[in-house]
Amino acid sequence: MTLDDRKKRTHNSVAKKLYDLMESKRSNLILSLDVTRGRDFFDILERVAPHIIMVKTHIDTMHGFDAEFIKRLISLKEKHSFLIFEDRKFADIGNTVKLQYTKGVFQIIEWADLVTAHIFPGPGAIVALRKAWKETRYERGLVILPQMTSEGNLFSPEVRDRALEIAKEYCDFVIGFIGASQGDGSLSLIRERAWPEFLIFVPGVNIQKQKDELSQTYVAPEMAIREGGDIIIVGRGIYEDEAPERASVEYKERAWSELMKREQSS
Repeated sequence: MTLDDRKKRTHNSVAKKLYDLMESKRSNLILSLDVTRGRDFFDILERVAPHIIMVKTHIDTMHGFDAEFIKRLISLKEKHSFLIFEDRKFADIGNTVKLQYTKGVFQIIEWADLVTAHIFPGPGAIVALRKAWKETRYERGLVILPQMTSEGNLFSPEVRDRALEIAKEYCDFVIGFIGASQGDGSLSLIRERAWPEFLIFVPGVNIQKQKDELSQTYVAPEMAIREGGDIIIVGRGIYEDEAPERASVEYKERAWSELMKREQSS
């Protein structure tokens, strides 16, 4: 299926926006911007924003977080046409995750187009996040984790299969999965069993490294797409580079080229 064919099948407006951004920017690159100072965050984002479809945050690691931070982030989003992805990885009982999503200091639902969640607590967490979304006027979506890229993680085939089931059950809110490209065929299996409209986001993409000192494993952009991913997530490979904009262009072009090859051969 082409990207346009897949977009027509989706039930979620955020997913439709992502498909549109991919085609208009000829990019399937997400910047995972895990720096902790606002000055560094916005300096890098300003330079890289034209080349990405989304910026991924861990907002609870940011020093000096306040309303002005979000105001500036949304301003850049509108200027450069990208979405905001808060990688919160919700993993608690339904009532708690709903409060974490909507209340407190961060009020994530107010500004994040996408969030992530684990299914270990059962479907109640997904139901609660979806309920919070339904109670607002916002266009929002959720990405489920059936895998992770950390070495020695405890994800199993049962977790993967249950994630696929839950995504299909709540497909108006769930738009896809975080998938780990580890050369064992598991990512390809997710792509094979998921509905075509579901997007697969692949973290741990780095051209220079294969592993870090904290057991994070990395793959090249081509491998991530070849194994079934649609969108690559790149962090340190861009924001630690001495020329982040140049690095983002390289990641974008390599991942997009591989996605187009896959699309043309299907």
